[in-house]
Amino acid sequence: MYIVGMQDRWTPPARYPFRYQNCVDAIYHDSYSKVSSWDRYYLLPQAMDQAWIYEKQYFSDNYSVDYVPNISPAFNPKINNPTTTNPVFPRSDSGVALFKDLCNVAKKNASSTTRLILIDSFNDWANGTELEPSTTDGDTYLNMVRSEFKK
Repeated sequence: MYIVGMQDRWTPPARYPFRYQNCVDAIYHDSYSKVSSWDRYYLLPQAMDQAWIYEKQYFSDNYSVDYVPNISPAFNPKINNPTTTNPVFPRSDSGVALFKDLCNVAKKNASSTTRLILIDSFNDWANGTELEPSTTDGDTYLNMVRSEFKK
């Protein structure tokens, strides 16, 4: 069994050592795609890459714990909160390109031993993170996951 623990997104790894110290094989953060600040949204792949480089090294050096990247194909906070001012990670041509960038950043930062990457989520229609086929997107996102990860 391989146990993976979760930490809140955008939190430093040293803040919650009780979540992973001597109890999990790996740790991941809740999806960084659920951004609430515009600076992180505009630099999402770069911000995630730098955070994951640091976190992967920190967990490995201090606790011998792997780090597992977690990505989302999209995120729309306006579905549940129409008045929010948080950015929407869209389902559009730019969203497809952004998801492809996130796939590449995740592959770059995956553990060399497990190569495990989490995708949040398959059919979470309430947050707009669904991968399953739809009338608007067809099977675009499923095909992208297949082409990015099944080699």
